[in-house]
Amino acid sequence: GVENGSQNFETIASDFEVNSMVLVLNSNTGQEEKALIVEKVGVDDYLVLFIETEEDAFIKTKDIVKPDSMPIVDNKVIMDGLIANSEGPEKKDQLHLKDFLAHHDKELKANGHLSVNTKLKKLYLELEKWKTGDIAYNSKNEKVQVTEVLPTGVKVSNKNEIQELSPFALSKMPTQNVESRVSSDKSIPGVEVILTIQDLLKPFGLTMDDDHIYIASKKIDSIFKYSKQGKFIQEYGNFTLLQQILHLKQGGFAIISQERLLVTDDKFNMMKKLSSKEFGKFRGLAQDENRRIYSINKRSKTEEVRDIVHVDPMSGKVNVLARLPEGNGCGLITYFQGRLYLSDIEKNRVLVYSTGGTLLSTLDFEGPEEDKPSYQPCGIAVHSSGIFFVADFLHNRIKVYGPDRRHRGYLNLPATQTMRPSGMILDGDTLIINNYWGNSTIFLKLLF
Repeated sequence: GVENGSQNFETIASDFEVNSMVLVLNSNTGQEEKALIVEKVGVDDYLVLFIETEEDAFIKTKDIVKPDSMPIVDNKVIMDGLIANSEGPEKKDQLHLKDFLAHHDKELKANGHLSVNTKLKKLYLELEKWKTGDIAYNSKNEKVQVTEVLPTGVKVSNKNEIQELSPFALSKMPTQNVESRVSSDKSIPGVEVILTIQDLLKPFGLTMDDDHIYIASKKIDSIFKYSKQGKFIQEYGNFTLLQQILHLKQGGFAIISQERLLVTDDKFNMMKKLSSKEFGKFRGLAQDENRRIYSINKRSKTEEVRDIVHVDPMSGKVNVLARLPEGNGCGLITYFQGRLYLSDIEKNRVLVYSTGGTLLSTLDFEGPEEDKPSYQPCGIAVHSSGIFFVADFLHNRIKVYGPDRRHRGYLNLPATQTMRPSGMILDGDTLIINNYWGNSTIFLKLLF
């Protein structure tokens, strides 16, 4: 593995450690991007987190272009070699990392070093995105300039006043406002924006009870509770790799975290946990009128096969209803009047099943030919009229289907109002949408 005194990259590729930074060829963008290795999942497979987009992806060793010069490391690694590395970060970057670890030393010792402390690791990664002189936008959509990056936050200059803000409260793009819009196509409801909740930090999962909505933030692995009038009430944290949340009709919540299925009470105290190791990996959550819980489950460790399952988490029973078609990428599931709607992001389609496991419809891509086959269905919400809405994650828009399951078109919203739409729910005639990249949740009144 040594040639002319230098180590051959091919021989060290299998030695990448969790929490090391690498440059990866992102197959979605075709660009080399900085990523953090989150988990090694096989001899030649890794789960990585792309730093700029906050997206998770499974990659192979061949996708890694080279190790990056700025690994996320613990104190011992810094002292043993990072500073001595001739290709390492510049001095001020070394001091920034050292200062960060020194400042948070007490919490790191109490709650795990930087490689396992999710809260501080995410804070550090977010701080690393900012440099002195950068232009940013605060929660009021005001343009500010970064003056200093600290171990706790970012100092910015705003109208000659210096403020220290959380890096999560800053964005690189301004938030766009949109007026109410009525569709020219009478078969598609018009929309009126009645409420926007901002600064939500990569919202994905979404659920509600009679008086509140609950928003799952993938960025900081927390659940935020709001009134339906948009008033913040409480944050519930410490959910590792948080994905989905569902308020249960019997009270409490079902949550998917680290591909495990968790059941909590109304205050998010743990009641039951179905581990992915024992019960398989879970994706998506739905519940019918009879309180039956449905999910998408992958049990096999060697085959890429997934099933629709009925779950009784308190007894630990997982019953298979149907084997999903081969090569599917189903990740979200919605229930409405005896039907299960699944978004298949890999095959660009929506699958409709009965609760008994019978495939009723396959809604393939319908839309502008130039978009095919990159349509990425995400959240699905079904109106009492039978019209249903599908979030097109890639193209920043909401597709509309009629009760006959025929594609009607799109809601009349600009892409800046739906930046990577993800989770969606309906509260009567109000469509609530999480905007993953927009860091916001919008409430749309549907105008029929």
